Amino acid sequence: MKREKLLKWFAAFFAAMLVFTFLSKAADSVSVAKVLALAPQNQLISHTVSGTGKIESTKETAVFVQEGIKIAQVHVKAGEAVKKGQPLMTLLESSIQESIDKKKDEIQEASLKISDIQSQKNIDAQKRENSSRWAQQDLDTALGNGDINISNAQNELNIAQQRLAEYRQKKAEAQKQQELEQQSQGSDFGDGGEGQTDFSDGSNLPQEPIISEEDTQEQALADDVRAKTEALNQVIMSRNQEVTTADRAKQEAALPAPQDSTEETLQTQLDNLNEELEKLNVLMQSKGEITAPADGVVKTVSAQTGGQTVQDAAAVLYELTGGLSMTGTITKDDLEYVSAGSSVHLEGNSKTVVENAVVQSVQEDSANPGTYILTVDVPQSGLSVGESVDFTVQKEEGPYACCVPLSALYGQKGQEYVLVLDTRDSVLGEVQVARKVPVTVIEKNETTAALQEGTLSGSQKIITETDREIADGSRVRLQES
Repeated sequence: MKREKLLKWFAAFFAAMLVFTFLSKAADSVSVAKVLALAPQNQLISHTVSGTGKIESTKETAVFVQEGIKIAQVHVKAGEAVKKGQPLMTLLESSIQESIDKKKDEIQEASLKISDIQSQKNIDAQKRENSSRWAQQDLDTALGNGDINISNAQNELNIAQQRLAEYRQKKAEAQKQQELEQQSQGSDFGDGGEGQTDFSDGSNLPQEPIISEEDTQEQALADDVRAKTEALNQVIMSRNQEVTTADRAKQEAALPAPQDSTEETLQTQLDNLNEELEKLNVLMQSKGEITAPADGVVKTVSAQTGGQTVQDAAAVLYELTGGLSMTGTITKDDLEYVSAGSSVHLEGNSKTVVENAVVQSVQEDSANPGTYILTVDVPQSGLSVGESVDFTVQKEEGPYACCVPLSALYGQKGQEYVLVLDTRDSVLGEVQVARKVPVTVIEKNETTAALQEGTLSGSQKIITETDREIADGSRVRLQES
């Protein structure tokens, strides 16, 4: 009896244990996070830059109109297709006539200024010619008069020298005659003793030198020679100075007239004014209509109805005969993946697709810093000028040996980690848990991250998706993908 009760008690105990086990497993299956996991992949990281642009023609034509004319009406707007000869705008005829009258006044003023300059040039040329002729005459006069004065002074010097020479010659002859007479008288008084002088009567005592009249005359003649020599020197110096002054005046008179481009400048202005007047006359003949020079699409229109024309182009057209390009914008962050030569995918509003377009240039927008203008060379296709298109530029990096979905990455930049699938023993047996592994991200895009090799093995399972929040050590259950 006791044995039967004991057996029943054991049966009830094991039944309860079995029930509790099933209940525990059921609760465990509800509380444990369900996850998806996969091993790191060897793949490329693709970066995509996309945006919207507009098809333009590579050939543009600017339409210019003389500035300052009132605009009666503008007939077109940007993006509108036009035919050659189609009116773009109409100018006010009365305003054109005012410009014609003003241009005529400017032409007359410029013509009068040119005439005045030419007249003054003729007068100046005649003055220079007269000055040159007079300077030559002054030089010739200085040379002639100087030579005459020198000749006269030389003649006077020659005469003075001649007089002095003749006087000295006569004086020498007289002295010689006197000496001969003295010698003759001495021979008559030889008894008185040779070499003796009688001073008894005092008649032969030594006398102080007496300046004779002849010496005074000779001195006067010598002084006259010196005076005439000085006079000749003064005449020569005066002649040389006058000739030098006259020669310098001649050289200055022979200098060419200074360069003055005023007339040439005015003549150029006059030619331009005449051209502008001709254009205004043509404009008046066309009743102020400005037409398209070729088939195309209007790029910009700066003219406004009721306004005035300015120096800049009144309108700019894309010509249909030119090639095609696309212009769009990208951000500074996109510059890393877009450069000249990059391949571009285009899709227009008409669903026309172009695969082989090429980036021609990337330049910062001066009006919007931080934004860059992307210009793409578009091959011949079904796209048309003015059409809006979506563009896509892709750049692939790698391949990288350790790539995971971006959903597997946790943490902030520089402190990223992943959760890998691991096993641990428990009272319920061997269970799966999440284990934190720090990683270094070397490249990533919107969906995938490339990790530095060595941290993870190719056989490890990395948790990529979970149905609830998990952390390091959390129980997880791998689900089939």
